[in-house]
Parts: sequence; structure tokens; C-alpha cells
Amino acid sequence: MLERHFARPRTWDRIRGSWIGPAIEKYVDWLEERRCAQRTICYRVPVLEQFGHFAKAAGASTWSDLPQYVDPFVKHRIRERGGRHPSERVRRRLRHATQIPVEQMLRLNVPGFHGARRENMPLPLLREVPGFFPFLHVSPQSTAVYLTVTADLLAQANDRFQRFAASAVDPQVSS
Repeated sequence: MLERHFARPRTWDRIRGSWIGPAIEKYVDWLEERRCAQRTICYRVPVLEQFGHFAKAAGASTWSDLPQYVDPFVKHRIRERGGRHPSERVRRRLRHATQIPVEQMLRLNVPGFHGARRENMPLPLLREVPGFFPFLHVSPQSTAVYLTVTADLLAQANDRFQRFAASAVDPQVSS
């Protein structure tokens, strides 16, 4: 599916010729299944190519060797692209832009790899509205993205409600 995202056959050949080319192609297919934007795919694939070159130069010879090179690659890329005096915000954005695609690709291709995933948050309002999320799962319009956004919005609404309820009980609590 690289042909949909990159115009030049030379680019397809370069990616496929990389020693992690099949892993990159599988990752691109995975992103397409999730309807990721063209721009996202075109940004992430070169990061993965750079990761492959970095890991190979550092001594990786199989895909199972790759997880140990994630952190060194992220640090290398921050040093290389972060500028002389990057702010913490710039470093954090660059770290996420590097680490997330590499770890997602490795989760798809290296059995047992989990990476630095954040902990799943419990679904909000589960006690208050017990049948809500099962209802959403059977709804034909529901997608994984829709459910995630709904859960995030409900968590924010629940936090606001809790602050409001606390301020209604105690006039000293400010929002």
C-alpha cells in the first residue's frame, strides 16, 4: 500500500529494500485500517526508516533485537533534530513523534513487545450509567476512535461535575 502514499517508485523500492521494509509495510497497512491521514503516514515512514538504519548501525540483525534500540534512537533523534537549546515542550513533542510510531511498528511485528504504553484509564461513569458503554459497542456508528473520544469527553464532564458538586457543598471551594 506504499503506492497510495508515496508517488515515486524509487521511494517504494527504498522502503521495501530496507531490512525492516516488511515491518514498515505492515505498519502502513495497519495505519490505513485505522484511517490515519496521509500526512501522518508520510511523516512516520521516514522516522521508521531512520530507526532501521540506526538499529542496523548499532548492531541489530533481527527484528527481535529492535526493542533495545528504541530509547537510544529517541535520544539520538532529539539531539539531532531538537536544536541547540530546545524547550521541554519541543523535546516532548519530538520524543512522542519518534517513539510512538517506532513502538507501534514493533508491537505489530515483534511478539511480546509492549513498549512504554500508558496505562488504560477506567471508563468514566461506569457506576453511574452501567449499560452505557455496552450500548455504544453494539451501535453501528461506533468505532474505536468514537468510543475513545466519548470516554475522554465523559471523563472531562465527570471531573467538572465533581468540582461543581464540591463547590455546591462547600462555598470555599473555587473552580
